[in-house]
Amino acid sequence: MKTVKIMFIIAFVMTLCVFSGLVSALDSSAISAYPVLSKQTLNIGSTVTIRINVQSNTDEQLQITHIGINFDWMDSGLFFGPNNPVPLAANGSYTTPPFIVQIPTNVTVGSHTYFVGIDGTEGTSQTDFYWNSSTATIIVLPANQTGTTITPGPTGGGGGQTTSSPLNTILYIAVVAIVVIVVIAVIVMLMQKRKKTTPSDKPVAKPVAEQPAKPAEDENYSI
Repeated sequence: MKTVKIMFIIAFVMTLCVFSGLVSALDSSAISAYPVLSKQTLNIGSTVTIRINVQSNTDEQLQITHIGINFDWMDSGLFFGPNNPVPLAANGSYTTPPFIVQIPTNVTVGSHTYFVGIDGTEGTSQTDFYWNSSTATIIVLPANQTGTTITPGPTGGGGGQTTSSPLNTILYIAVVAIVVIVVIAVIVMLMQKRKKTTPSDKPVAKPVAEQPAKPAEDENYSI
């Protein structure tokens, strides 16, 4: 039974750790952010200068470590933007320095999506957070063609997504680990219970009654 108790204690401790981390996670509406582009016409192979405006909607001070923009022609984990850490006061705002993004020559003409990603820490406890805005759409035109693209609108402000953050991955792993521990504990408990209730298969030796000593026969000797 000791093994079962230890497993249940481990599962309970892991549950506390997981859910305490969820309580301290940054709310998705705590930040809103949107990019400001230097021009509203994007062409294949051209460059665009971007600044990102960030607004804090929380009473906690935030420390931004990375901020950038991801277009759908980039890898999902790749963001273009400044990497210099900056503090963001409670309910304060911040605008990044301008940075340049190159539109690749192999990008398809038409509609493309993008979103803003922010990494940082929250409060005096410096709890890590990973925040993604909701997606917006922009149109890319062929090279040297003039026209008007869809103006990038504000992203976030309640539309921020945290589903892709590493915190959720940790949560899934922890939940699976807890389930495995509980299942093993139940199996061990059933095996121990069965071992106690199953009669032994070994035959029980019966005591052998002692035989009375045979009297010695008279010995005859011939002379």
